[in-house]
Amino acid sequence: MATGLRARKLLEVGWAPEAVCEELSISADDLRDCLVATSGMAHDTMGFDLHVCPRATPWEVLEAAES
Repeated sequence: MATGLRARKLLEVGWAPEAVCEELSISADDLRDCLVATSGMAHDTMGFDLHVCPRATPWEVLEAAES
């Protein structure tokens, strides 16, 4: 994880990906993996509203059974 965070910081200040790989002694594939591993989840960046399911919740099923 520390490598991913260091890579992100170097890229943010303008380092080229090739230079970051050389500085951290990692391959381009490792750099990609590090960036993926340290990226935020969709619900971290977009909010929990994207967790919408068309199926009824267990509570909705119980309410429907009572009526």
